[in-house]
Amino acid sequence: MRSTLPLKVLAIALTLGASPIQAGGPEQLDQLEPARGEWQAEYYGQFGSSETEGRHHSLELFYGLSERFSLGVEVAGEREDGRMEFDEASLIGLMQFSDAEDDPLGTGLMISAGIDSGGRISELEARFISEKITERWWAQANIMLRRVDEEDVRGEMLAYGWSLSRSLSKTFWLGLEGSGQAARLGGFEQGFKAAHFAGPSVTIQVEAGEGREIEIGLAYFRRLHHEGSRDTARLFLQFGL
Repeated sequence: MRSTLPLKVLAIALTLGASPIQAGGPEQLDQLEPARGEWQAEYYGQFGSSETEGRHHSLELFYGLSERFSLGVEVAGEREDGRMEFDEASLIGLMQFSDAEDDPLGTGLMISAGIDSGGRISELEARFISEKITERWWAQANIMLRRVDEEDVRGEMLAYGWSLSRSLSKTFWLGLEGSGQAARLGGFEQGFKAAHFAGPSVTIQVEAGEGREIEIGLAYFRRLHHEGSRDTARLFLQFGL
């Protein structure tokens, strides 16, 4: 149900791009894909209502080296003043412990490291992923331990993401999604503010031939407190190569 491309080779267990601490936006949900020998590409974009929040964009490419392990890369940035500005490139590794469809609960661990334009490691992340897919229901949850080391923002934090969707047809899922940055674990003398988002989501899955699938996800998020941008839209595209 995910798209994996050679871009996810850059993101081996860390999330890159505009730091959610600075962008103050919803978190990206990661899934337990791809399978062995498969390439998967993914685009993730946020479209906010202010100049400083909700403008995060990333492109990922993953390859399944085995049934349990995938490598990926990610390039992420933020749109400012009508143009894209590069933030980070990441290397990502995903270890799957169990399958989301065949086992009672799919689980995995993703670890990633982000490198900024100066060649410095600007972000490290360990992400625990759980996922369950049935004919009618699709549940996902991510818990992230993240360390940020940027010029003006340094520290460790706990972030999360979740979604619950109901299948209305073979290709259409309707659901709810929430995410945010929940707690400061250390550092962040300045720049950290807890942020929580929730809203409806729609996912469309289209067969593209030769066993390939295109997944399109749309969501609308409302910030659950009054500080910062209130509304953020998200577009998610995933496809096999």
